Amino acid sequence: MIRYYLFHNRMQASSAREWISMITPVLKTYKAITKAIRTKQSEKESLQSQKKKLSFLQPVQYYQISQKITTLTEDIEELLSQKERLICNNYFHNESEIKTSEITLKNSMQELMKEILSGIRFIRSYTPRWDRDSMPPCFMNLSVI
Repeated sequence: MIRYYLFHNRMQASSAREWISMITPVLKTYKAITKAIRTKQSEKESLQSQKKKLSFLQPVQYYQISQKITTLTEDIEELLSQKERLICNNYFHNESEIKTSEITLKNSMQELMKEILSGIRFIRSYTPRWDRDSMPPCFMNLSVI
């Protein structure tokens, strides 16, 4: 029975680790792209407000700001297409699914830790006494259980 319990926990932990290792880089990339889009959009808005404040007697500055706005718009469009490709390449249908996956990732990490700790508790309950010398090094700091 102990073997089955340990095998079951190991398989659940393995599949959770697999999913976590797959989804973590996708979420990091998504967050980086979203942050870049936000910064470029705010920069574009500030340039547009500067452009509105300029008079027609400053054509050089007006032209320079227009060029900067154009390049920012192109950069934003490129980032938006990267974000769409990221969504499609990872079998998401929309952004809300990515946000749901982020929440699921946090919950999975918590559940994985609970499974590990419950496995340790289970082993300790069926073992007469844990000898510190025979305990694996990764469990040495888990004396609070």
